Amino acid sequence: ATFGLQARAGDDGETGVWVEDRKLAAIGVSVKRWVTSHGIALNSNVDLNYFNMIVPCGLHAHPRVTSLSKELTRDVDVSEAAPVFISSLASTMRCDI
Repeated sequence: ATFGLQARAGDDGETGVWVEDRKLAAIGVSVKRWVTSHGIALNSNVDLNYFNMIVPCGLHAHPRVTSLSKELTRDVDVSEAAPVFISSLASTMRCDI
């Protein structure tokens, strides 16, 4: 909402944050040999052409990835996106970061 985008949680089989049918952010959790790993990625200002060389997040059917910069048609640097992201995450998770 801070950036004026209508984003949503993924539908069944779609993890992450979506703007219409385009994936804006990813979240992942892995457990291997009793060790857990987790991560969150928000595409703020990334060269989206790299996603044409891979199957991003297992999206075989419609691998459309987007970024804040593409959606807002202006450069959104990580230094602008990170504080908003961290504040929103802390509010959602009801914790201090």
